[in-house]
Amino acid sequence: MVGKTGRIASDVVHTPISRKNILATVSHLHGIDPETMILDRLNRPLLIAGTGKVRIKLLT
Repeated sequence: MVGKTGRIASDVVHTPISRKNILATVSHLHGIDPETMILDRLNRPLLIAGTGKVRIKLLT
């Protein structure tokens, strides 16, 4: 378990983890740099994990 929520679990009060952080961490575990740029259908560059960061706490 990572982080902490409020009394009724409606708000994250400590160590929020986003979907983008999970994507960055999974990409890292597969040997893919989360800051890798790809092109979308309109040839615009995108980071594969967006603004997500590798979160080591997810692995321990």
